[in-house]
Amino acid sequence: MSSDDVTGQAADGPRRRDAAATRQALLLAARARFTQLGYDRTTLRDVAADAGVNLALIKRYFGSKEGLFKAALASTPRFLGREGEFPRDRAALAEALSR
Repeated sequence: MSSDDVTGQAADGPRRRDAAATRQALLLAARARFTQLGYDRTTLRDVAADAGVNLALIKRYFGSKEGLFKAALASTPRFLGREGEFPRDRAALAEALSR
């Protein structure tokens, strides 16, 4: 990685926007929090802080905590069983996670 952080903040200059890097940083931070703490104990404020971005960006990119959770799971399909297939409802998601 260069001297820029994931949000595009250069150490010696103005901030540049990088939506893909920001989204990826949020997914990585969310995956780590959800894995360590579970859904209920993970806060969006903590995920945003871990990613080094504004809390509002979670809403912008994922819509909600549930949207972020689904995106974090979808970005790691090996946890769900069949490659690339995301459970369609909560019951299917719970079953996939319990495996």
